[in-house]
Amino acid sequence: MDDKKYIEAVLVFGSHFQAHADYWNTERGLCSANPNMTSMIRLPLGLMALFQDGHPLSVRWLVAAEQELQHELKEWVAPGGAWTENPGYQAASLDGMLLLAQALKNVTGRDYFADPQFKATMEYYGFILTPPDLRFPPNKAAGAKSPMTLPSIGDGFSGYITTYNGWMAQATVKSDPAFSARQQFYWNAQNNYPSGGGRAQGYTLALTNPELPAAVPETLSRPLPGFGSVLRTSWTDPLASYVAHRGGFWPTLGHWHYDYNEIVYHAKGVPLCVDFGNCYAPVQRCEPFYHNTVSFDLDKSSRTGKWGVWENKDADALDVRSLPRTMDYSTGRSNGSGGQRNDRYLLLVKSDDPIGANYLVMRDMTRDGQPNQEFFWNLWCLSKEPTVNGNIIHFPGQFGVDLDAHVLAPAAPQVTTDHWAWKEQIYVWGWFSEEQYGVHVRKQGSTDDFFTVLYPRAAKQGPAKVTTLAQGCAASVQHMEGTDVVLLSPGKAAAVTEGNVQLAGEVAFARTYQNGTLRLAVIKGTATAGIGAWVLTSDGPTAIEVNGSTLTGESNGAAHTAHIATPPTVHAVTATIDGKPVIVTLSNGVLTLNLPAGSHTFSINGQ
Repeated sequence: MDDKKYIEAVLVFGSHFQAHADYWNTERGLCSANPNMTSMIRLPLGLMALFQDGHPLSVRWLVAAEQELQHELKEWVAPGGAWTENPGYQAASLDGMLLLAQALKNVTGRDYFADPQFKATMEYYGFILTPPDLRFPPNKAAGAKSPMTLPSIGDGFSGYITTYNGWMAQATVKSDPAFSARQQFYWNAQNNYPSGGGRAQGYTLALTNPELPAAVPETLSRPLPGFGSVLRTSWTDPLASYVAHRGGFWPTLGHWHYDYNEIVYHAKGVPLCVDFGNCYAPVQRCEPFYHNTVSFDLDKSSRTGKWGVWENKDADALDVRSLPRTMDYSTGRSNGSGGQRNDRYLLLVKSDDPIGANYLVMRDMTRDGQPNQEFFWNLWCLSKEPTVNGNIIHFPGQFGVDLDAHVLAPAAPQVTTDHWAWKEQIYVWGWFSEEQYGVHVRKQGSTDDFFTVLYPRAAKQGPAKVTTLAQGCAASVQHMEGTDVVLLSPGKAAAVTEGNVQLAGEVAFARTYQNGTLRLAVIKGTATAGIGAWVLTSDGPTAIEVNGSTLTGESNGAAHTAHIATPPTVHAVTATIDGKPVIVTLSNGVLTLNLPAGSHTFSINGQ
C-alpha cells in the first residue's frame, strides 16, 4: 500500500473510531467531565469528514462535528464572552474550534468566525490579559515590551500566551475590521507569539499576519459574567495597574480552583498578587487559602462559589462600575458548605501618574451560617519575607515595587505568615520558578468586616498613612500626591466628615492634591462628595476634578443628573460633553448637568 492510500485508510479508521457510539458519547455519559476533552475529540471529526468528501459517512460525520461546535458556542460562552473553562484550558478547546471553523470557511464558505458568541469569547480572551509581565522577556523586535499574559487563574501556567487572537484577527479582517484590529492588538501584546496553536502547529504562520492593523480597546474595565471582572488604568502604559476579580459562576469542572472572589493584582508595572502558575506540578494549589480571597476554614474549606443557572447571571452578586480616569468598583460573592457567605467590594483608586497614588480598597462582608464560624482573609505576594507591624503588613517586592496591606478591620488583626514556592518546566518559557509569601488574617464570626487597603509603592516612595473613619465605614489615605478620603459602605449609607471633606452615601471619594487641585467621585447609588464649597451629588457614576476655575469630569452608566455646588465666586458657566457645547443651569450656586447614558467626559468653565 502506498503512503497516500495508507493515510486515507488510517483516516477512515480514525473517523469510524471517533464517531463510534461507545467511544466518546456525551449523551450517554461516556466522556470526561472537562469540556475541553469533548471539544478536542469531537470537533476534529469534522476535519476528517471534509478531507474524505464523498465517503458514505462523511456528511454524517461533518454534521455531528458542526452541531458540536454550535452547541459549544451556545452553551459554553457566558453572556459577555467568558468561557466555561479557566483561561489555560480554554486554549485546549480553542484548538479544535478554530481548526474546524477555518476548514469550514475554506471548504464550504460557512463562516463561524463571524458568530457573535465566537467573537465574544475571543474578545474576552484578549480583554483579560494582564499588563506587560516583566518576568518574561520581550521578543526580538525593536522596542518590544514584555508580553501581556493570560492570568494564571485555575489550572494554568505563569506567562501563558497563545496565537489565537492573531488567528481570529486574520479570519475577521474583512468581515469585521474593527473587531479584527482589537484582536490584532491582543496578539501583538502577546509578542505575536506564533505557537500555542495546538494541532495547528506549523500552520499558524499562514493563519496570522503581524502586519494587520491593530487598535487599542476603548474600554478599560468591564464585567465578565461567569468569570468576574477586569479593571485597569491603561492598555498601553507598561506601568499600568490591573485587577482581575473572580466573581463568576462557572463550576470547578472547568479547571477553576476554589478561588471565588480572589484577585490578581498588578501595580506600577509589576505583578504583585497573582495566582500560583504551576498548573499541577509539584502539586495542584487549588485550596482557597492559597488564593487572594476569604476562606471559611483554613484546613478544609469547601467553597461552592456563586454557581447558578443562566437565568441568575450573578445579578445579585456581580456589579461593576467604571470611571476610567478616577476609579473602578467591583463586587463578587462566595459561599461555603457551612452556610457561610462573603461579599467582596473593591475599589481601584486611580491616579493620572502610573506610579502615583494607585491603590486598592477592599471590604469583605461575611455572614455566618452557624454562630462563631472562622473566616480567613488571605493575601499572597511575589515578595520577600513580609513584616507585620500592628495592622500593617509590608511585603518587600521582588521587582522594585513593595506592597503595604493595611488591615483596618478587624481591630488588632490576628496575622499568620505563610510561604510556598515551586520550580518546573512550563509551557512557552521552559524552566521557571515562582516564590510567594502569604498572610492569613483570622476572625471569628461576622461582627466585623475585613476592611483593607493595598497600597503599592515604588522605589524611594514612602508609605501611606492610612486610618479608619466613621466607625469603620471609611478610610483616610495620606500619600505622596495628597490626601484621600474613601467611603466604602455598600448596602448601608453612611456619612463621614474629615476636615473640610464631606462624604455621604454608600461609595464616595475625595482627593485633595498637594497643589490644591480637588477630585470628587461617586460611583454607586445617590451619593455626595465634597471638599469645602465644591460638592458633587449624583445618582450615577460621576467624577469631577477642579483646578482653579476649570472643572473637568467623567460619567458612566445609565443617564443621570449631577448637581455641583460651587463657591460664591462662580457666577456664569459654559459646558461641553465630549467636546460639544451643552446647556447647564446655575441656580443658587448649584450647577445641574444632565448626563447621557454611556461613558462620557465633560468640562465646565466658570466666571
